[in-house]
Parts: sequence; structure tokens; C-alpha cells
Amino acid sequence: GGQVQGVSGGGNKGGAAGTTEAASGTGAPVTSGVYGGSSEANVTGTATVTISGTAGTVYGGGHNGGAVGNAGTTAGTVSTKVTIETGGKAATVYGGGRGDVNGSTEVTVKGVVTGTVYGGGIKGTNYSGIVTGNTTVTVSGTAVTVYGGDGGNANGGNNAGGAVNGDTKVTISGTSNGTIYGGGSNGTVGGNTAVIVSGTVTIGTSSGDVYGGGYGGSVSGNTNVTIASGGSVKNVYGGAGYVSSTSSGGTVSGNTVVTIEDGGKVTQNVYGGGYGGTVGGSGDSAKGNTTVTVNGSGSGTSATDFAAVNVYGGGFINAAGTTTVEGKATVVINGKVSGNVYGGGCQNSASSTTASAVTGSTEVTIASGGVVGSSVSTSGNVYGGGSGKGSTVTGDTKVTVASNGTVGGSASNSGNVYGGGFIGATSGTTTVSGKTTVVINGTVKKYVFGGGNQSNTSSSCSASAVTGDTSVTIASGGSASTVYGG
Repeated sequence: GGQVQGVSGGGNKGGAAGTTEAASGTGAPVTSGVYGGSSEANVTGTATVTISGTAGTVYGGGHNGGAVGNAGTTAGTVSTKVTIETGGKAATVYGGGRGDVNGSTEVTVKGVVTGTVYGGGIKGTNYSGIVTGNTTVTVSGTAVTVYGGDGGNANGGNNAGGAVNGDTKVTISGTSNGTIYGGGSNGTVGGNTAVIVSGTVTIGTSSGDVYGGGYGGSVSGNTNVTIASGGSVKNVYGGAGYVSSTSSGGTVSGNTVVTIEDGGKVTQNVYGGGYGGTVGGSGDSAKGNTTVTVNGSGSGTSATDFAAVNVYGGGFINAAGTTTVEGKATVVINGKVSGNVYGGGCQNSASSTTASAVTGSTEVTIASGGVVGSSVSTSGNVYGGGSGKGSTVTGDTKVTVASNGTVGGSASNSGNVYGGGFIGATSGTTTVSGKTTVVINGTVKKYVFGGGNQSNTSSSCSASAVTGDTSVTIASGGSASTVYGG
């Protein structure tokens, strides 16, 4: 019935010139911290931590500013390795430490982590918590929330977190009972992020979402999120997660790519942008673009046969603040979507200080075999613009329904295509400032409009506006019930 308070692979104020190993077996539990490195001293080799029994908080790196790895170690060199073995259990896991890691980190969870997993380290008053290389987090067991990047700030609040100077990669083939982030917790990622989910992210009131970016903070490169066959999540965002109404939100300076593969399942919505925050911002026209591709589908018409509900090329906001995509938003539907598809973003608030913007153009393609719509009466519509008050597209929009593509489900009013946006049930305006182009080579069950959809006819302050020209083409082989140029 004994307990061990803490374990360190290195020494206390004494460094190690080689490698270190720290292990917690199936005997006495470790109630406090396990560190691969030293306290207030450096380990110049590789630090390895293996948990087969029970432990509290586990760090691949050191304590009180102790670093692991030689300065100048390349990103391709793994300096810390943390493994929670099958049957092992830990409270919280960091690939980094309370000090720097020179090189890369690897975290593997085969057992259970009852709290959060971070690929990086944690920042404090006297230490930076930097990982100079890359981070890799692989969960085939069970964890709660998972970050590819840093573990935030030891002082709490919205203080800036640590940093991963290279790339991050998160792979979930097991179960997460929280939220998945490719980035960190209010920290920075200097490279790209990748998130691959082929397992289950448990869906709850505050769980089940996946972000290519971090919780706030920044990603300097690109993000790539893939919901692979067998993967099941609630919402997917190519950008960063929401912090608060007083924060500008997280940023992704590069491009975002979200792919729902055949056999992958999103029970709610897919966004190319973030929950608040910005994609782009560097002024480089090659950056700030979002691409969403939905390939998943089934052969029937039940909920499980659809890969997602609604799909947006832009981001989402439902409180004071903004979400912005500064480049082009592209959406391609090769599979089946039960709700609606938007080239722009979603503003789900009546607040006048809230906005969802795409400052470039949008392009939506319902490809051959793609289906939009189900038995739900509000489903089966495609918009080149965005949704909600204050939702804007500064550039042009283009919507194409390809040969053998279908817009419209079994509901009687399902199946409309709009070059513009959707204002929804609140007063305000959704705007496309450029021109709209609609090309129909496939099947649209109801109407085609070159402009937008103003559903709130009771308010004279509501409008779905297109300030440029509109163009509608029903090509050979294309069909629609009625066509309107505006």
C-alpha cells in the first residue's frame, strides 16, 4: 500500500551527459510528478518515460527550467519519449517539461490518461517550456483533451503559453473524451499541424470537437484535419478554438485543409475556418485559404448515411467577436451532407459586434455523386455566401452542381441553390460584395437564384445582398424547377 511522491530520470540540480529513463511499474503508485529530465539542470541526451502502473502528472522533459537535449539539436531528433503502456494510467501528460526540449517529443498513449495530453511543455515564470523541434501525439488508448502543442502557462488565465517551433501531429485511433487541438493552449506553433482521427471523440455538451489550430494562440504554418474511416466527432474546424468574447481568438497564418474521408462521421458541422479568430493575416495571397472536402457517404437515407450536417468554407462565431478567412474558401462535396452547404462562414448571433467574414472569394462544388439534403425541411440548400447577420464575402462566389450531383432531399421544400448568402431569422444583412456565378450541370430539385436568401420577410432591416453582377447557367443535362437571376 506504499506510495511514491515523485520520480525524476535526472538529478536534483545535477545534469546528465547521456540518456535518462524514468519508469513507473505496477507496484506503488506515483502520486505526484514523473520527469524524464532533471530539476534545474540539463540532460544532453534522450529522456524516456514509461508508465505501466499509476502516475500523477508525467513530463518527458525536466523540472524548474531543466532542459533536455543539446542546444542546436535538429528537429528530426527525438529528445523525449513518453509512453503510457496498456494497463498504465496517468493524470496528465506533457511531451515537454517545465523547461526547454532541444529537439522533438513523442507521446504514445496505449493505456488511460484521465486528464489532458500535451505534445509540448508548459511555460512558467522562470522557464519558457519551448520544444525546438516537432511534437507527435498518438492515442490508441483513452484520453480526455489532446493538444499537439504546448500546455499553456503555469500561472493560469489567458497568459501566453509555451511554444513548439516545428510541426505537430496528433493521431487518435482510440478514444478522446474531450476536445482535440492540433495546436497548443494559448501558445505558438512555428510550423504546420496535422490531426488524424480514426477513433472516437466522445460527443457531449463541451466535448467532441476537433480543431486544426490551438485553443487561442497561433499556428504560423498550415493546418490539416482528416476524419478518417471509423472516425466519429461532433464538429470540425480547420482553424483555432474560441477563447472568449474579449479575445481576438487564435490564428492560423497559412492555409487550412479539412477532409472527411469515406467512413468518417461528423455528427454536426464542418468549418474551414475557426471558432472565432483568423485564417491568414500575413498579407501573402498564397495564404489564408480554406479547403473542405467531404467524401463520406452511405447507400441509405438514415442519419448514419450522411458524413456531416452543415458544411461551411468559413468559420463560426456565436458571441461578440469575429471569425475571418482572409483568402479563398473552397468546398467540395463528393459524398452526402444532410443539411446545407455554404461557401462562407456562420454568424449565429444577433449581436451587432459579431461578424463572420471571407475577405477573398468562395467556390462550392457539388461533385458527381455528391448529395445535399435529407428529410429535414430546412435541409438541402447550397449557398455561395455565408449564413447569418454580419456574414460577408468580399470577393466573388461560384456554385457548381456537377453532372450526377444532387441538391435536395426528400423534404418538400428542400433543394435550392443561391449564389449569395442566407440571412436567417434575425434582422441584419448578409452580403456578397463581388459577383455571383451559378452553373447547374446536375439536379436541383427546387429553385436556383443568382442572389441570396432573405428568409426574415417580417423585418424591413433584413437583406441578403449581392452588390456585383449575378450569372446563372443551366447547362445541358442540368435541371431545376424554377430559375431566378437575382
